[in-house]
Order: sequence, then C-alpha cells, then structure tokens
Amino acid sequence: MRPLRLEVEAVGPFATRQVVDFDSLGDEGLFLIWGPTGAGKSFLLDALCFALYGRTAGDRPVLQLHSDHARHLTPTVELTFRLDGDEWRVRRDAPRWRTRRDGTVTQGSSNAVLERRGPDGEFVEVARKVREVDGLLRERIGLAVDDFRRVVLLPQGRFERVLQATSAEREDLLKSIFGTSLFEEVAAELDARASAAARAIDEVEHDQRRRVEAAAADWRRLVSDLADDEAGLAGAVDLAELSTVGEALAGPDGASALPGAAEVLGRVGVDVGKLTGSAEADARRLRSEADSRGERAARWDERAAWRRRRSERLAEKADIEAARAESEAAERAAPVGPRRRAAREADRRRDDAAAAHRSAVAALEQAWSTCPVTLAAPLQGTPLAVDDLLEVDAAWLMQATAVVGRRAAEADEAIAAAGRLVNAERAATDALDEAERGADALAALRDGVALAEGSLVETRRQAATAEGAHRSVDDLAATVATLAKQSAAGRRVPALDEAVSAADRATLEARLAETEARLALSQVHRRRSESMAAELAAALEAGEACPVCGAVEHPAPAAPIEGAPTEDDVERAERDLDAAIADRRRAEQSLAEATAARAEGRAAAGPAADDPDALADVLGARRGELDRAQRATEEIAALTARTAELEATLATARAEVEATRSAEASARSRAAVARRDAERERAAITAVLGRDADTATAERARERLAALASALSESADARDEARRAEAAAVEARGSLAAAVADAGFDDEAAADAAWRSEADRIRLRDRIAVWERAVAEAEVALAQPALADLGDERPAVSAAERAAKVAEARHTALVRAHTRIESTADQLAALVADHAGDEARLVADRAEHEVRHRLAQLCNGRTGDRVSLQRWVLAAHFEQICARANDRLRVMTSGRYSLRVHTGSTHGRGSGLDLKVLDSHSGEERDVATLSGGETFQASLALALGVADVVAERAGGLDLDVLFIDEGFGTLDADALHLALDELDRLRAGGRMVGVISHVAGLRERITAGIEVRPDRVGSRVLVGAAPEA
Repeated sequence: MRPLRLEVEAVGPFATRQVVDFDSLGDEGLFLIWGPTGAGKSFLLDALCFALYGRTAGDRPVLQLHSDHARHLTPTVELTFRLDGDEWRVRRDAPRWRTRRDGTVTQGSSNAVLERRGPDGEFVEVARKVREVDGLLRERIGLAVDDFRRVVLLPQGRFERVLQATSAEREDLLKSIFGTSLFEEVAAELDARASAAARAIDEVEHDQRRRVEAAAADWRRLVSDLADDEAGLAGAVDLAELSTVGEALAGPDGASALPGAAEVLGRVGVDVGKLTGSAEADARRLRSEADSRGERAARWDERAAWRRRRSERLAEKADIEAARAESEAAERAAPVGPRRRAAREADRRRDDAAAAHRSAVAALEQAWSTCPVTLAAPLQGTPLAVDDLLEVDAAWLMQATAVVGRRAAEADEAIAAAGRLVNAERAATDALDEAERGADALAALRDGVALAEGSLVETRRQAATAEGAHRSVDDLAATVATLAKQSAAGRRVPALDEAVSAADRATLEARLAETEARLALSQVHRRRSESMAAELAAALEAGEACPVCGAVEHPAPAAPIEGAPTEDDVERAERDLDAAIADRRRAEQSLAEATAARAEGRAAAGPAADDPDALADVLGARRGELDRAQRATEEIAALTARTAELEATLATARAEVEATRSAEASARSRAAVARRDAERERAAITAVLGRDADTATAERARERLAALASALSESADARDEARRAEAAAVEARGSLAAAVADAGFDDEAAADAAWRSEADRIRLRDRIAVWERAVAEAEVALAQPALADLGDERPAVSAAERAAKVAEARHTALVRAHTRIESTADQLAALVADHAGDEARLVADRAEHEVRHRLAQLCNGRTGDRVSLQRWVLAAHFEQICARANDRLRVMTSGRYSLRVHTGSTHGRGSGLDLKVLDSHSGEERDVATLSGGETFQASLALALGVADVVAERAGGLDLDVLFIDEGFGTLDADALHLALDELDRLRAGGRMVGVISHVAGLRERITAGIEVRPDRVGSRVLVGAAPEA
C-alpha cells in the first residue's frame, strides 16, 4: 500500500480542508513532517489510519477527531492510495458532535465510501456501508489495525511495541502477516482424527462388552427355558453346570469365559441330540399302538351307529305305507284339479259379468234421467226402468247412441258460437281501449319531441367545449412518456451500480490472482536458480574441470535441495500466470462493459439518475392532466354520437306522432266491426239453447250428453260380456264332470278329498324314497367285512393314548431343548470368532492411534518443549526477521547489538517467540527492556524493517512499501542518527516511501523534502514542499 493523496477537513487542528500530496513527494521517497508541538503532525497519521481502518494511529479516541475549530462541519478524511497496481479512494466521516436547541449534545454516526479507479480514469464506487468498507480494506491490505500500527505506521509512544511485545502478541502479529493458519488447521485436524480414532476404539470395546453381556443374558434365558422343561428332559441336562458357566460369562472377565462356554454347550448339545433320537423312537412306537386301538374303536362305534339307524327306520314302516296310499290317490286326483279350478273360475267370471251389466244399466238410467236436453226417439219421453233396460236389444242401443251423438254436435256448435260472441265483445272493448291509449300516447310523444330538441342544443354545446381540450393530448402524452422513461431508467441505475461494483470486485480478485501467480513464478524461478548449482555439482567428476570455475578439485560441491522445482514446475507456473492474466483481462473487459452500461443508463435517466423518486410528483401531475385531456377526447366521440342519436330520436318521435294518430283512427273502426259480429253470434246461441242461454249453460248440456253417450256404450259392452261369460261357464262344468269320471272317482267331492298340491305330492314321494334309501344304506354298511369281525365289547383306547402323549411330550421337550442349545452354541461360536477378529484389529488400531495421538499432542504443543506446529513455523519466520533486523541493527549500533530469538524459555506453549538482545561488548544476552531510549528506537526500527523485508521475500501477499515513523529520533546521538538515516536512505533507494515526524534539527540536513504543519488561530494548515534548513 502506497498513499498518494490525503485530504482532511474538521479533523483535529485542521478546521478547513487540507491536502497532503504524497505523490508529489514520491520521487524523494524520504520526507520529513515537521512543525511546532501541538500543530497537528500526529493527527495526519491518525487521519491516514482512520481512513483505512476507522481507528486512530495511537491511543486517541475517534470521537476526539472532530475539530474544535469546526464544530459546525462533519469531520471528513479522504485517502487516495495505490495497492497491487490499482488506485483506490476511501472517504470516511468521523462521528460529529452536535448541539441541540435545548443545549444538550448528541453524537452523529460514522459513514464510509470505498472507490476504485476504473479503466476510463473515473473512480467507481465499490462499497458504501462502514462494515463492508472495513472488511474489503482489511482483506486487501492484509493487516489488522494493530499489526498495521506495528509494521507500517509507528505512532508516537508506540514505536517500541513491536520490540517489547509479549510472545503472544508477537504470535498474533506474525500469524496475520504470514498467513500460517494452515498449520493451526493441520494441528486441529490431527487432533480431531486422533479423537475420532479413540472414539472408534472405545466403540469397538463397548460393542465387545455389549455382545458379551448379551451372550450372558441369552445364556441365562437358555438355563431358564431348560429349567421350565426339566420334567420333559428327565435329567438329560446338568442345569447346575450351565448356571456356573453363565455366572462366569456375566462376570467382569466374561470375554475370557466365551471359549469354555462354547465347549460346554457343544458337549451338552451332543448328549441331548442322542437322547432326542431315542425319545423319538419310543414316541413313534407308542403312537402307532394307540392309533391302532383307536381305529378298531372307531369301527366298533361306526357299527353301533348303523344298527341304531336301521332300527329307527324299521320302526317307521307303518307310517310309510299309509303315506304310499295317500300318494297314489293324490297322483290320480292331480289331473282333475286344473279342470275343477277352470270351472270355478268360469262361474266367477259369469257372476262378475252379470253384476257389471246391471251396474252399467243403472248408470244409463241415471244419465238419461239427468240430461237437460230434449231428445228424439227412442229416448223421447220418460226414461225406462233398470229391469226394462236389461232386456233391450242391441238395435235399441245403437239407435239411442245415434240420437245422443247428433244432439251433442248441436251443443258443441252453440258453445263455439258463445266463444265467438265473447271474443267479438272483447275485441270491441280492446279496440276502444287502444284508441284511448293512442290519444294519450300522441300527447306524450309531442312532449318528448320538445324535450329532445332541447337536449340536442345542449349536446352540441358540450361537444364544442371537449374539442378544445383534445388539442393538448399529444403534447401531454409525449411529456408523460419522456418522464416515465427517465423514472424507469433511474430505478435501474442502482442495479447498474451494483453490476459495476461486482465487476470491480471481480477485477480486483483477478488482479490479486495475477499478482499471486507472478510471485509464485518468481519464487519458482528463484528456487530453480538455487537448485542449478546442485544439478551442476551432481555432474562433477573427480579430476575433471568444473564447467563453471574450471577447477579439477571439488572439495565442497553444492548439496541437492530437497523439493527443488523442475522445468515442468516452471512451465506450470508460467501457464498459471498466463491463465491469471487472461482472467484479469476478461474481468477488466467486463468492468468496462458494466461501466459503459451504467453511463448509458445514467444518461437515459437524466435528472432521475441520482434520485428516481424526484420525478414522481411531476410525473403524477402530468399524468393527471393527460387523463383529463384523454377523457375529454373520449367525450368528443360520445357527444358526437349523442348528437346523432338525439337527431335520430327526434326524427323517430315525429314519425311516431303521425303513426299514433293513424292507429287511433284504425282502432275506432275495428271497434265498430267487432260490435256487429257480436250481435250475429248471440242470435245463433238463442236458436240452439234458448233466449237466456249462455256459455255455462251450453257447457253443462254438452257434459250431460257426453255422460249419456258413455253410459250407452258401456251398457252395450257389459251386455255382450255377460252373454259370453254364461256360455263359458256351461262348457267348463261339462269338462270337469268328464275328468272326475276318467280318474276313477265317484263324484267331484271324492276327487276333491284325494287332491294334494304339487309340493305335498313331492314331499310324500321324497319321504318314501328317503326311508327306502336309509334302510338299504344301513343294510349295505352292516354287511361290510370291516364291521363284520368286531366283537361285542368296545376296545380300550385311553391308556394307550396317554402313554403315547407322554412319550411325544418328552420328545418335543428334547427337540426344543436341542434346538435352543444348538442355536445358542452357533451364536457363541460366531461371537468367539468375531471377538478374536476384533481383538486382532484393536491391537493394530491401538498402535496406530498411539502414533496419531503423539503426533497430535506434538503439533498442538502438549508434549516435549510444548511448542505447537504453528508456533514452531512462526519461530522460524521470527528468526529470519531477526536476522534481517540484525543486518540493519549492527550497522546502526556499529556492530554492538544484535537480536536473538530466545530458545531457553520455560513458558511452555509460549516458547520460541521470546526476544533477547546480545551485547557484543559484554558478550551477554539481556532483556530488550534494558536498552536505553535511543537503543530501543534503533532496535525497534531495525525490527520493523526486518518484518517488511521477510514479508517481501516470503511473498506472503503483503506489499509493505511505506513506513511512517512518529518521533523517536531525539534519543539518538549524532553518530547514531547518521547511521539510522543511512538505513532509511537505503529503504528509499529500494523504492519504499518513508515519512518521518521529528523535531530533531539534524534530520533537516539529510531530508530535503517535507510536509510542514503550520498552526494558526483558526486552525492548522499543511504545506507540502522542500524542508527548511535547520
């Protein structure tokens, strides 16, 4: 990091804006910052540190940065610097104290903005939030604020802290500088792996114990199961011996008892297996004997059952013979049944038909008596009685039906005439009503014509007004469209800014990767060059000339360097660099494209680029005006249509006036015609039904005539049906008498007594057949040879069955015990084998774990000299730093002092980073705290410069090409001061910028460029230029 320009305002003694142009001092490299005490020299270092980290360079609180000379302004610091080839600018606002109106004081918040210069030369914002800015700068610079103070910015009163830091403080500083967290992670990973291996061993041992315990529990269950079957086992198993073995398995050394338990159980299994075979033979023999006796007893029981069934059937023989006689009579009577039913059905139908005939004649007599219309013969005069009507013939009925039909037709015509009369009278009334309504409508239409004429005049006036508003629509629409595009473009600007920021960050990452690739290639080239001497030495032959120096003797050839890079390594590093350069170019191209897109977007946004919401009110107002103008435009078409509509309505209304006048005259003419038609229909009704007849009278007459016609028709049908039913009944009786005689019965009563239904006949036949089959089946069964040789006494079965079951139970118990024992024995054998395998693996795992554990303990500093792997690496770095520091310290102290990393510490984990100073005058090492003020300054300066040298050599990612020193030179005598400045001159010659704050007059003789801080009553001022002579 190299500062280029620092601007401060309202900071410390600087009330107004002051600019420190470091870039103008770059050619000098070494410059002096001077001014009287209290002028504000140290505030410049505070401002620089605050710009990068938000913290001051020393103990001064950030709240004290606000200038007493400018309480009305916000304290602001802006630093432009170069880092890894890129130019950056960071601007921070320190907390500001404000006084409220009530006299109280409040503190404002901090703000920060980080920018980077793009390819077009313009700065592009990268981050705005304080936390984001702090994180990015911390990542890019590579040092925390405390490390930055120790290595780059050595403030007043803290210059010696690197030298006098504790071992733990030096560890934190060196870790952040050299990035050795990998070694800490390796130690942690070794620790984790050792712990995981220990847990794995514990899990295996726990699993072994669990399985032995499970085996002991299974053994106890086996003994318990065998004890439950002890009666069936009959002493075949020694339960006491098994219990003793089980106790050994459950003991603390149960694993060692596993082989013995397996042996015992195997022996017991063999013994029980032999007993099981013998018990199986006994059980089979006894079961065969019991089954044989059971089979003879079953046959004896079967014979007894058949004898009982035969006796029961023979006892039913008399009943079966009676049933057989009943069945035979029923079979003869079966053909008579259908004819008997047919005769009875014919008699019933004859009686029903006669009753229906009488009922129909009674209805005819009733309809004839109630008919109000005068009828012609044969219905003229008084109606006939029911008995007389029963005797009339078909001709009489046909003549009467014709008379009623003619009279009904005349009644229908009278009803139609009555309907026409009603319609004629209604038509006359409707025509008169229509004429009256036409007169009223004519008056209303005339009023509507007058109203339409007034509306037409008003609509034409509104159309003229809307036409004026329509002329401004196009201008307003163009304005609204422009404002809307600018507002939309303004809302896209933040996304474009974010894209630029993302591209910028990607470019930074690509440049950082390129730098790392360059450093890696440089390191590979350096290490390759160092290994070339060893490669040449490997080719030397005794007595042959060296190709480099020509000597034929080679007393000290260069030794091979372990891990030296090859040509392939060099080519790989070069390819990595080429890839990094290509990535950086692509990132820069993306950044350029994103920057161009943002510029285009901002141009399109216009005034909305920085505040998209600024145009919202203006856009809303213009849109309101446009909406009103558009509505007016829409109203023009509506008003034009309304005008045409009113004109058409007016013409229609006038036409309707004329049409209504004609309709009224037509209606009155139709009314006159309808009245004449009504008079004609009324005369026709009177001729048929009488003078006072009306529609209701005509309807009643027609109903009575219809009823009389229906009664005549039904009476004729009933008469015919009665005649047919009588003939059918006579025929059915004759057929029944013939069937009774054919069946062999004396009369119909005998046939009725013998008759049975089909179901009853089937039941009789089935009963006889079942009895006959049962008797025959019993005879056949009893004749079987298997039932013929049985004695009179039933064979005994119970004793043989009990003996067989006892033998089978003992066999089952032995089989169950043998199976249980064999299963447990197999499990024990598998457990013994697994246990042996686990023990073999555990021996190897324990040995490997011991190595891992010792390595983890060693790398984490828990054994030996108790120095961790990371601290050991840091100690090596620190020794190299002290070696570089001693190169300068010996020059500045004329060879008297050199720094030594103290290796004799007993601090345990803190060993390896303690520091002592070797005094060549006394030859003794002593604590650095014993150095004088000037000596402390020299040692601190040498140590700080040593850190920068080693970081550059080690390519740790940090570019420490700037150093600021605040005071400390006043403790040096003239010679020491001269030597210190010589060392600073060498730093300047190497390209490093060195700034010195001091009151020492001798410095002005050597340092020609400088920055003067000049105090004033209203605040200090900064002047950059040549340093004044002392």
